[in-house]
Amino acid sequence: MTESITSKLVISAVFLAALFFAGLGFYWDKEPEPFNVADKSAAMMSTLKLSSAPGTAITATMITMVDKLFTKRGGYIANDVMLPGVLMDNIPSWEYGVIIQIRDMTRLLKDKMSQSSTEKTEDRDLSLADARFGIEYTSWAMPNAESEFHEGNGYLQDYLKRLGKNNAHFYASAENLHDWLSFVSQRLENLSIRLESTRGDSNHGKGKHSRISRMKVDNVFYEARGSAWALVHLLKAAEIDFMPVLKDKNIRQGLDRAIADLEASQHELGSPIVLNGDTFGVLANHSLQMDAYISAANLSITDVKHLLEKN
Repeated sequence: MTESITSKLVISAVFLAALFFAGLGFYWDKEPEPFNVADKSAAMMSTLKLSSAPGTAITATMITMVDKLFTKRGGYIANDVMLPGVLMDNIPSWEYGVIIQIRDMTRLLKDKMSQSSTEKTEDRDLSLADARFGIEYTSWAMPNAESEFHEGNGYLQDYLKRLGKNNAHFYASAENLHDWLSFVSQRLENLSIRLESTRGDSNHGKGKHSRISRMKVDNVFYEARGSAWALVHLLKAAEIDFMPVLKDKNIRQGLDRAIADLEASQHELGSPIVLNGDTFGVLANHSLQMDAYISAANLSITDVKHLLEKN
């Protein structure tokens, strides 16, 4: 009799624990809301009692995006080793998409945007930030990804403070904008190829890329959503910092089109899971729709690049 009661208690405890972690995982499985780039940048500079300057909008936006990785529901999940995070893959894939864009922009800031054409000297804070953001995003010990990303964000904050005091450089040139958009275009093209390779119909994707496993369909989809979410904010920040270039080259409209397509990719899914049905089948094909938004944004960015190349 005692053994029977004990067994029932154990089963009940396991069931309640499973229910708790399932509910917690469902609650954590939520992407953060977008934020107003101009307002966040202005508020950050006001708090620091510093004046806005070229580069402050992009840097403040990156700082806010890194903060979002830690302050959203569940915090940073990609390197979790405990339940429910260790069993989740959608939000960790989303986090990776955001991190990729942060890495690219930090690298461009370090290698190009903070250096003049005549004096090639790396900014120390940007070099340290680049090293911190470059570690494996799933690492949980020695080093710990969260700790490293926090440190990287601290170096970005130091760079931002120096920009506000005119003790750091940011060159808002057409060449620098072109170089960053080239990185963006390459990333979007790669995402488009991978999204196409997850399609559930007979199409085997673009080029020579093989089909991606159905088990990885949602991972690619959420990585694309994360990258698109990050790019919406970074492109809006670039419109502030590169405003003279946008006016001179008449390219604001092209960037606005890219932003609109990327924002459309952030619509709520009408399904609890990523569907990948046939193109004209009964079920939706979320990967195909995401690919359409990504490809349209990339086309607009390519047009902007061509305009920047003209004298």
